[in-house]
Amino acid sequence: MSEILTKSSFDKFLGRYYAVFGMFIILSIAIYTFFIALGLLQITCKPVLQFFLNDIVNAISNPFVALFVGLLATAIVQSSSLTTSIAVIMVAENLISLQHAVPLIMGANIGTSLTSTFTSLAYMNNRYEFKDAISAATIHDFFNILTTFILFPLEYYFHILSNTAGNLTHFLLSLPLFEPSFHYEWEITKIVTHWIANNLPNQVILLTLSIVLMLISIKVFAVYTKQFLAKKEDSGLTNRIFRNSYQSLLAGFLLTAIARSSSVMSSVTVPLVVSKKVSLEKYFPFIMGVNVGTTVTAVLVSMGKSDIAISLAFAHLAFNVFGILIFFPIQKLRQIPIYLSKKLGEMVMKNQLYGLLYILLIFFLLPFLLIYFSK
Repeated sequence: MSEILTKSSFDKFLGRYYAVFGMFIILSIAIYTFFIALGLLQITCKPVLQFFLNDIVNAISNPFVALFVGLLATAIVQSSSLTTSIAVIMVAENLISLQHAVPLIMGANIGTSLTSTFTSLAYMNNRYEFKDAISAATIHDFFNILTTFILFPLEYYFHILSNTAGNLTHFLLSLPLFEPSFHYEWEITKIVTHWIANNLPNQVILLTLSIVLMLISIKVFAVYTKQFLAKKEDSGLTNRIFRNSYQSLLAGFLLTAIARSSSVMSSVTVPLVVSKKVSLEKYFPFIMGVNVGTTVTAVLVSMGKSDIAISLAFAHLAFNVFGILIFFPIQKLRQIPIYLSKKLGEMVMKNQLYGLLYILLIFFLLPFLLIYFSK
């Protein structure tokens, strides 16, 4: 009997060992693919976008238009990491200025919350679950919208984000331990990147390939993070993550920094609110942390490039940190996004079409109309 138990325990251990080893291999390939995609993106971004450079600059020279271009683009591609990476590379290649790019980043922050809002639609068959789901999903929307509402005019008139990012970049570059020549492109990825670029001379195909590879690598990170949360949910991980506001905030940052996707990170945790395992009050700090975690990709992409590219990545970081500083410390301010999301939840209880109308208006109709009429 003991031999059978020992063999069974050994088989379970071996199964877990192979599962962890397999996950390590897949995530390593995903990281490698991510860096190859970044290399291809840098090679192709400038020559392809130069064909549309005048149109791009004219469009985003209006900061209001730039804001909604970032929102609409991220809502369509479902990845703020991709949008911000392209913005960083465009700034690094002097295609657009830092001031033009900052509103794009703000818009991307709003657009990335569409995924979790879409997730809530899966609960439309049950009014009560749909109410909780859309409240949990849109708390991310309202936090980003309110933060933009506060910081956009401050950036427009006083360049608060640009100046903060510039000062932070200057401080970082002045540190003796900082190595300005650091670059994400290792020799082993550089060889593959340039081999692909030489064998696929069509710039449009290369740009498409780089975007597809980046989205795939981000998706892999997100899927494995989702599986990890699903397996550990019943073992008490949920309680540890949401034990208090500070722990929830830190967990949101760390998990999103690993998963490389704020939209997926927020969407996979919506069911926790629907199932009453986490309250909106405990969930909100987690979402704040998620917003900061998603800036890691832009910071990584900016390393080894120009000072202004690093400044844009830090402007993205500053936007989300300022949002936390505004809403996290004061309980009454923290309740505003929670109150708005609950009110929307009450509206969809009365008529579920309000949920669909909200998505169409905020993420598609409003940005498209403002871009169109601002030409």
